Amino acid sequence: MANTKTSPVEKDLVSEALELCRQDCRVKDPDRYFSTLFSSPTVRTALWTLYAFNAEIASVRESVSEPMIGHIKFQWWREAILDINSVKGKTHHLQLAISDLTQKFDFPISELILLIDFRESDLEETPPLDLKALYAYAHGTAGKLAELVFNILCPDKIQDRNSAINIGTAWGLTGLVKAAPYHLQQGKNFFPNMPNTTTPYIDGAETISSVLDFASDLIKVRISQKYRPLSVLVPLIEDDIKILRSLLGTAHNFPSCNIFTRQWKMCKKAWFNI
Repeated sequence: MANTKTSPVEKDLVSEALELCRQDCRVKDPDRYFSTLFSSPTVRTALWTLYAFNAEIASVRESVSEPMIGHIKFQWWREAILDINSVKGKTHHLQLAISDLTQKFDFPISELILLIDFRESDLEETPPLDLKALYAYAHGTAGKLAELVFNILCPDKIQDRNSAINIGTAWGLTGLVKAAPYHLQQGKNFFPNMPNTTTPYIDGAETISSVLDFASDLIKVRISQKYRPLSVLVPLIEDDIKILRSLLGTAHNFPSCNIFTRQWKMCKKAWFNI
């Protein structure tokens, strides 16, 4: 970690920014927020920053009325990140939090730019050309995010990095399948060979089944319990895949899940590895 000196006022501002990131993460990404509680306090705020930033850029598509405005927002974030160490101009709490992240962990801002680049493809009106393109998108978004989390947790364990990326990619793919009815109602289709439909689990069952098979294969790899903020997500992915398979051929949406049940599954994975 890099050592930096900051004034008391700057420390207060950073503390406020990190608390806002914690709140963002808890509200917008509750499963992954709970997963951060299995990390060391020395890195936890960094994970909140990453997840809060991801939630922010992931929401751009739904927050704009037309793609051009979305592109402007993404460009604003690129410039804000590239100029993150400037003394002036930090108008968003994420800028302060990311600046703190880069200083404490020698975190390369280029990695966040890559996340922005992949997320900008959310604005495209056409679906991925094929499953390979869909998997690349999940790898570049949720997979890349998991890699960044892994790098914070244990940057020297290169041999386990691919396992972390696989968990993140599987998380992203199952999330897209769960949200497919919602996205299609909005006119956004993330799946190749998927017709414009209100019943994706019927009309796109074959494609979705292939995606679930791929996601299931990704989480067959083992990852050390040292990386609990990532490993505790595996039982949730497994359960989601099981539920989604049961929905294929039906007009039902993914059911609401009890948050405490999901948290208990994470606890069992963290404490008992089951």
